[in-house]
Amino acid sequence: MCGRFAMPWDPDELADRLGVNTNEDARSVAPSYNIAPDATIAVIRRTADGGSLLAGARWNLIPAWSDTDRLPYPTFNARVESAADKPTFRDAARHGRILIPMLGYYEWDAPRTPYWFHARDNRILLAAGLLSIWRGMPTCSILTRRAEGRCAEIHDRMPVVIPPSRVQPWFDSGTDAQTAMEAVRSVCSPRIRSPRCEATGPGSSNPSCPRPGRACSSTETAMDRFTRRAVSSRDGVPNRRAVWASCRGGIRRRGCRPRACRAPRRTGRPPDRPGTRWRAPRAGPSLPAARPAPRCTGVGTDPRV
Repeated sequence: MCGRFAMPWDPDELADRLGVNTNEDARSVAPSYNIAPDATIAVIRRTADGGSLLAGARWNLIPAWSDTDRLPYPTFNARVESAADKPTFRDAARHGRILIPMLGYYEWDAPRTPYWFHARDNRILLAAGLLSIWRGMPTCSILTRRAEGRCAEIHDRMPVVIPPSRVQPWFDSGTDAQTAMEAVRSVCSPRIRSPRCEATGPGSSNPSCPRPGRACSSTETAMDRFTRRAVSSRDGVPNRRAVWASCRGGIRRRGCRPRACRAPRRTGRPPDRPGTRWRAPRAGPSLPAARPAPRCTGVGTDPRV
């Protein structure tokens, strides 16, 4: 699945990087680090004279035979294994094969932690896609395949990324849809790294989206966090409020006793952490018996006498 990606270049700069021409639809595309479905994105399509053109398209494919632009199922992704046979994507797989440039894309694991997938050298990724014209409006979808490598640890699907050497065969109109899909399925994906990143909500679109999260970076160690927090950013003087002490390979505040390092309290119940040795509280010395209260010897008589 690919439900969010980044394309941070304006259309003219992107066209210069790729060496293609642009049209009016592409110039209306706004660069964004957080592109969601139904947005207008930049796509690369083949022209009648065999050239490449950077155009704009709505990211949610609508087949030409549809009566409405709101289908009961999402179409921003299409499985490469079945796109040539599905009625929704069949015509687009024959005559509407395109490329979608991106810097990277986002995926979420089961606990809904976002991950940022991109090339190690931050080059432009070319994802395979399908284009369909619905009542004069171009719409598109991104092809996905079974995830492999590091990507498979986060999600079971990933976009079909095509290397520059396979661009011409993908655009070849003489190749039938089934053969084209089989060809891109066997393409080896580039080496993609996937550090955890800041949460990407639908309304956020800034360069901080793909940056690794402060508390969940895969490359930042405990000592890196200690150095970053213990040293002031102004003059390099150690920050007294961030004095830390080492405790079993981790970093903690001085004076704080982590649960893993302190002895279990003798509260009469087992500790929370399994495997921790626990002893029942010892019985203390017995208290002396209480003296009985004096009895009254008669009405009006002081019992203290």
